[in-house]
Amino acid sequence: MATKLDGRTWLRYSISVWDDIEKSPEEKALNHPAMYPSALVSRLLEAYLRRDTGWVLDPFLGSGSTLIGARDMGLCGIGIEVVPEFAQMALDRLTTQRSLFS
Repeated sequence: MATKLDGRTWLRYSISVWDDIEKSPEEKALNHPAMYPSALVSRLLEAYLRRDTGWVLDPFLGSGSTLIGARDMGLCGIGIEVVPEFAQMALDRLTTQRSLFS
């Protein structure tokens, strides 16, 4: 298996609908029009990323959920965002959450 998951976890993650992941209160408060939970990113990276991969690219950064999820998994990330307000939102989230958990 290319990922770090054991068979039982892989089976649980491979179902097509995950209904156990919700946005955090902080994520809900941002009111971004297309935000998804950073916990979803962490699960997707854990389930589908190869073991030897260390970088994640998000060409549509938005509020930064992908980079937060990648960082929480110990990965490096690069994000691109053309809307200045969303880029600032992502930067604020990344720096604020980093200072809370580092």
